[in-house]
Amino acid sequence: MADEIIARTDRSMRAGIAALPRGRFSASLPVEIGGLDEPARIALALEIGEGTIRADFAGTSPQVRKPVNSPINYTSAYVAVPIKMVCDPVLPNNEGTYRALSIAAPEGCLINPSYPAACFWRLASGMLVSELVFRILAEIAPDRVAAESGSMPTWQFYVNGFRRNGEGFALHQHAFGGQGGRPGADGACGGGWPPGWPSWSAAWPISSAAGQAEMRRIGAALAAGGHRPEAFRAAVLRRLWRADRALLAGLAAYRRHPCRRTLEDPPAIWSEGGSRLLDYGRSAAPARPRGGAPGGMPVLFVPSLINRAYVLDLAPGRSLLRFLAAADGLRPLLLDWGAPGEAERGFTLTDYVAGRLERALAALDGAEPVVLVGYCMGGLLALAAALRRPDRVRALGLLATPWDFHAAEAERARAAAALLPGLEPVLEALGALPVDLIQALFAGLDPWAIAAKFRAFARLDPGSERAALFVALEDWLNDGVPLAAPVARACLGGWYGRNEPARLAWRVAGAVVDPAAWHGPAFVAVPHRDRIVPPASARALALRLRRATLHEAAAGHIGMAAGGTAETALWRPLLAWLRGL
Repeated sequence: MADEIIARTDRSMRAGIAALPRGRFSASLPVEIGGLDEPARIALALEIGEGTIRADFAGTSPQVRKPVNSPINYTSAYVAVPIKMVCDPVLPNNEGTYRALSIAAPEGCLINPSYPAACFWRLASGMLVSELVFRILAEIAPDRVAAESGSMPTWQFYVNGFRRNGEGFALHQHAFGGQGGRPGADGACGGGWPPGWPSWSAAWPISSAAGQAEMRRIGAALAAGGHRPEAFRAAVLRRLWRADRALLAGLAAYRRHPCRRTLEDPPAIWSEGGSRLLDYGRSAAPARPRGGAPGGMPVLFVPSLINRAYVLDLAPGRSLLRFLAAADGLRPLLLDWGAPGEAERGFTLTDYVAGRLERALAALDGAEPVVLVGYCMGGLLALAAALRRPDRVRALGLLATPWDFHAAEAERARAAAALLPGLEPVLEALGALPVDLIQALFAGLDPWAIAAKFRAFARLDPGSERAALFVALEDWLNDGVPLAAPVARACLGGWYGRNEPARLAWRVAGAVVDPAAWHGPAFVAVPHRDRIVPPASARALALRLRRATLHEAAAGHIGMAAGGTAETALWRPLLAWLRGL
């Protein structure tokens, strides 16, 4: 059977090649390599015969002492892929794909280096082979070739080193997105499309009909002004190089900035595993004029499980908890979940809510009922705990808390859930979703924002308050914790995929979590510029609660809690609500 499958692919490939014009067709591309005075060059001639193609790379530059050489097997694959897409896009890819193809490349050249050769970043030259093949095919069979969608090779960056807390890290990210328009159809936006034609982010939308119209408008404007398209391309590349330099400058400035978190944690009045209950009412800052004594109304903050709790106690002047501790009659407390140890890696959401959170509440047994305030994911945990223990909770605060995961950008939520099968081997092996994968998921929400914020940071005065706040927040973002595997499955599959909270299908300890079942007062803060929790998702929670006070905050998800305008965006409105209880 395998022989028959391979033979059919072979016949189909040869039939597709036979439909191409016969002859020898050539193209070449410069390859800019750092450290070389002149660009290298990849030259290719396709010799198309009766059902065969010979790829001849005579004239290609010699290999270099840089890690950008492409081994012949990598080069061969990037010759075959575009020919397969054009000549036989339907049948499976297998050995039959290659039988009609032959490759001739000078020994010791950039795309057929001799041992030893540096090849780690082989895509820098190997992917350009596909570009050359497609350029040739686009000239001789334009009705069978997709339009370009950006520039090759695929943009990637690889960074490793040590975090500011001493932990090692490695980050490898790609910039994919979209496919050029095809004959009779638009391209597919947002998909990885680097095996062949140039790839770029869907943010450069030339794979859509509107994007193609924009490119035609640009082309017409260039022609009307007497500008060559090559000049436009060069201008775009210069702009990109400037942006890259600014990004690197911002990263370097962040790495060498002296700012470090110096706040000491208050006393822990309870602990279990890696979790602690920190009492800010007992340790108000010495400079505070009046303090929330331990006998004040307890306000217990429940943060997310995937970030460190100290975002609510970030730095002097940037601490929600110390701000509240300076108010009369309040006793702020913080449940610091800590990183999951061996036991916690098997925890479910029920274990966290009905187990650890409720035991933290029990540690305050001598105090009056608490106000339970949850931030982000912690809001869902706080809600579930309040429904289980209304005798211990007098009011509920929900800050940037999601509820209807499909209220806005439902496809994005489902796409996150679709990643779960691919993450299963990691979850099974480690018992947790690692920090780097969590960060990659969040980076995918707006990948260009990462570069933009570091470019902006490069322009700040290093000694300014804004620079110090940026470093503090960035350190916190990079100081994440893994997420227990059962919780990761429940969040990605149950919350994002099946939208269980909004469908009233999410259960904790067997009981449905329904906000309508909470009869006490509630404060729901919805940040307008939240890219992590869409405002519509959080507003759906307020609509479901019986006695909700809805506060619309002019801030983002993190800025509302710890940003430069946090005091006016959230802290004071929350304090006013607490005083009114």
